[in-house]
Amino acid sequence: MSAGIHAQVPSFLHERWRTAKPTKTTNFLNLGHSWGVPDLLAHVPKNVEAGGVVFPAGVSIQVGDCESVFTSPGLCTWHSHTEGPCRFSLQDWCSFIQSISVWSLLITPSHYRVYTKRDCVLLRKCEKYLSGYSRQIPSMELMGRRLKKFASNNSDKRNRGWPDDLCDIALGEATGIDIGPEYNL
Repeated sequence: MSAGIHAQVPSFLHERWRTAKPTKTTNFLNLGHSWGVPDLLAHVPKNVEAGGVVFPAGVSIQVGDCESVFTSPGLCTWHSHTEGPCRFSLQDWCSFIQSISVWSLLITPSHYRVYTKRDCVLLRKCEKYLSGYSRQIPSMELMGRRLKKFASNNSDKRNRGWPDDLCDIALGEATGIDIGPEYNL
């Protein structure tokens, strides 16, 4: 699918997203109002992860390292992986669940897909489970283990032979996050 980015953002977000403006212009990449994912990919570093906030006319860009990137919060965000597969890592899942972002674009050198939060009740339940009793942010490793257990306990996929630690469908079902199809670039 090579449609503009507007076609990727769900209709329930369009009004808020259309009026979003970057707070800093120093790391803003203006791609024009009809930009698409291939336009962004042309500016994504190949050997490190990058990410930022998605706007109608472009994106903010922050560069990370070969394994992760810290990005600014926003309604719609994006980040890249240096190689496939084109799916969230456990760290990505945990970060997205805890972020204010409602929609996230994941890009690899050859594919992209979007993730959309759709169920606030399931998300809040999962956030509490990830934090545990301490109510402080635990290590990413501990959150990843808790997320897998949460998905195993809250998805009917666990009873159908799906591997709990690799099943995006179970994670999406348990957390209330829709996983879009994978598109070629």
